[in-house]
Amino acid sequence: MGAVIEVRGIVNRFGSQVVHDGLDLEVRAGEVFSIVGGSGSGKSVLLRTMLGLQRPAGGTVRIEGHEVTHQPEQALRAVKRRYGVMFQRGALFSSLTVAQNVELPIREHFPVTPELAGKLALLRVRMVGLAADAASKYPAELSGGMTKRVALANGESIAYDFLILATGSQILPESLPGLTGEGWRTTAHDFYTLEGATALRDALSAWPGGKLVINVVDMPIKCPVAPLEFAFLADWFFTKRGIRDKVEITYVTPLDGPFTKPVCNRELSHLFKGKEIHLQPEFNTGTVDGANGRLIAYDEREIPFDLLVAIPLHGGAEYVGRSPGLGDDLGFVLTDQHTLQESDIVILLAAVMIGVVGLLADLIVAQRRELR
Repeated sequence: MGAVIEVRGIVNRFGSQVVHDGLDLEVRAGEVFSIVGGSGSGKSVLLRTMLGLQRPAGGTVRIEGHEVTHQPEQALRAVKRRYGVMFQRGALFSSLTVAQNVELPIREHFPVTPELAGKLALLRVRMVGLAADAASKYPAELSGGMTKRVALANGESIAYDFLILATGSQILPESLPGLTGEGWRTTAHDFYTLEGATALRDALSAWPGGKLVINVVDMPIKCPVAPLEFAFLADWFFTKRGIRDKVEITYVTPLDGPFTKPVCNRELSHLFKGKEIHLQPEFNTGTVDGANGRLIAYDEREIPFDLLVAIPLHGGAEYVGRSPGLGDDLGFVLTDQHTLQESDIVILLAAVMIGVVGLLADLIVAQRRELR
């Protein structure tokens, strides 16, 4: 069977920065196709180009034989009605309720009265398994799973001939015994969620010092350098506060070095020694004793802490796990490790979001003001 999506010679650039230079890609019917790359490598730009949301500087994209890169918006509408898009965080308008978000595409594409649009929106909300009272909620009041369901309730994304998904990943702190028990969000924290980063910011702002342990529980994780960046930021932050001599920073990892790549370990590990950050490699965390401030490995080794910053086990999107044959036990899409391709139920572009915002940014700004 021929290709459903054909990308030929795509060039994308922003000023002097070239993101794609002659990129070719082909996805056939029945394939599960993943694109994986580091932060800033062009995954989202490619996805926007394929969807007709961004005009490339060169090359073409064809969807089911229809060229989409140089067509006027009116001509693209018929093509866009053929596919659905599931954005990683739902892409909902924060100022509109659930019902109003669902109504928007109905009103835009169908000649219906406002009353009928409202009734159709409520029907779609119920069709994706949400209670009727969810219709009056705003996106900020929804859980991650509810946000995904609202996105599915959108009039353009339930029926499709092929589907493009940005799966993302999520932390699973409850998978590590004891982590979410006593001390969670007081002496034990994560920073891959807004709630976790905010609680950690508050804890660090008043922390007098002691043993700070940064623990990568398992791999893979989003943005593998983020824990390292946190360790270096912590060193800088406590130095600026004038209490670095009162803080012992220990970096705990299941790997044989702080970095994921051997070359980086060889060339950059000296940064840890220079900043007096202790390294504990090959430590496979089995449980957290929050009451007594202990990190305990499966081989019964222990590391004491006064403040724990954990990078928990990661898993894929919940809907991947609910889709038979699509993902593994952790909810990651099943692909061939050499080709990143799979033939199964849907056509999938798994744009793995790798990248973490500047953690502690507002804390650092606040402390700068105080230090001045």
